[in-house]
Amino acid sequence: MAFFTFFSSFFRFFCTFLVFQTFVKASDVLNLNEETFKETIQGNGLFLVEFFAPWCGHCKALAPEYEVAATALKEKGITLIQVDCTVETRLCETYGVTGYPTLKVFKDGNHAPYEGPRKAASIISYMIKQTLPVVTSVSLENFEEFKTSDEIVVMAFLDSPDNPLNDLYFSLASKYHNKYSFGISLDPEVFRKVQVNAPAVYMFKKEDDVYVVYRGEYEYGLLEDFINSESLPLFGELLPETYEKYISSKIPIGCIFVSSVEERKTFEATLLPLALKYKGKVSLVTIDATLYGGHAENLNLKQTWPAFAIQETKSNKKFPFDQTLELHIENLDKFLNDYVSGHLVPTIKSEPVPETQEGPVYVVVANSFKDVVLETHKDVLLEFYAPWCGHCKNLAPKYDDLGRLFNSNSELNKNVIIAKIDATANDLPDNLEIRGFPTIMLFTANNKENPIEYSGPRTVESFIEFIHQRGHHKVNAMQYYLSKPPTQQESGSPDTGPLEHDEL
Repeated sequence: MAFFTFFSSFFRFFCTFLVFQTFVKASDVLNLNEETFKETIQGNGLFLVEFFAPWCGHCKALAPEYEVAATALKEKGITLIQVDCTVETRLCETYGVTGYPTLKVFKDGNHAPYEGPRKAASIISYMIKQTLPVVTSVSLENFEEFKTSDEIVVMAFLDSPDNPLNDLYFSLASKYHNKYSFGISLDPEVFRKVQVNAPAVYMFKKEDDVYVVYRGEYEYGLLEDFINSESLPLFGELLPETYEKYISSKIPIGCIFVSSVEERKTFEATLLPLALKYKGKVSLVTIDATLYGGHAENLNLKQTWPAFAIQETKSNKKFPFDQTLELHIENLDKFLNDYVSGHLVPTIKSEPVPETQEGPVYVVVANSFKDVVLETHKDVLLEFYAPWCGHCKNLAPKYDDLGRLFNSNSELNKNVIIAKIDATANDLPDNLEIRGFPTIMLFTANNKENPIEYSGPRTVESFIEFIHQRGHHKVNAMQYYLSKPPTQQESGSPDTGPLEHDEL
């Protein structure tokens, strides 16, 4: 009993001590106002600045990572700064801050967006790269140190600076030096140490303690693909901070949705042979279904775990694995083999094609998109909406009025279709980027591949003018509208201000 009492007292004291230490520890992040900010960055030096708001959830998530990075980078003379945009509004406006957190790198009076992940290790790596030349010259003396200086190190071995590979390599390094470290060696002693015949390009991967040799032609696009694909882990995890890297690789992603850490580890161990077998053809990753399970619906999967689907990063085509089958290595091997052999057909999420069009606006679904929108001789004004979107609901009466106007007149509807599609229930063509709801686009009869996005007031008059001015057929419905306005012309909210979207 005495031991328990002592232990409890010690534990309470220890926790109190830790809390005290946490509060008294000075932060290595500088919190600056407009005056001190200008004084700090006007000289030489390298700074990372976070423009934030105290209420911002993403800012709160970044805070501990930012602190760790600040402490590590302080020793290297790199300073991390915070600016509270709820207080320093003028300063934040000066630097074009429109969302939080916004991270910018300041160096020698110039500034540029921070383009790395928001994790301490990534911030540290990214900022250290800002202190290095785009390409580091490597000799025998600094070879070992350089090849382990970053998670991914790319090395070119050249027999002469006049080799054509030199210019190509520097161009690639200029584009990717924020992501990876690039070195170049003309030293024959380094060639002998690595046992390489110049010219050659190697990638050193610190985590796996391996290197990969590029064996293709020395062309920019091929080398770029090599760097993007080989920098991926053999079996990774898809996270917000890794998603862009997988997309850039242009390699299809095999997504395994898991509901626990244990399940993830089991799949990684079991499916490692498949990751090796299909390396460069499909990148296998796990996704935490408890956090990102909603993405399963984007891949046409039901939210039951585990689940698997292949997503093509270039075309956004989706190949969901049959969820009635067991997700074991034999079934997955066959599925992956069928995919790389070209034997699988992508699935398309689509509502049923309406048997009749009863409303004033033509209803388009994924399976009718090609026929109704792309292969018609008509100009098509198409609204992309979501059922839950408030701005879409406000628009509906006006858009119905517009549809009613064109549908009721044969002179108008022979060349124009007013249509809508539920973008949450139907897959869209790959070239369409819908950033918010509602999005309204005009697919002109002579240029269906390049629709024109509408950005004006949401009034019937403005839509009529847009169709007249930007449509191929130059249909002008204004005289019909003014002579016989639709019965619901005044219904709904006016919504004539700046165009707004609900977020996706």
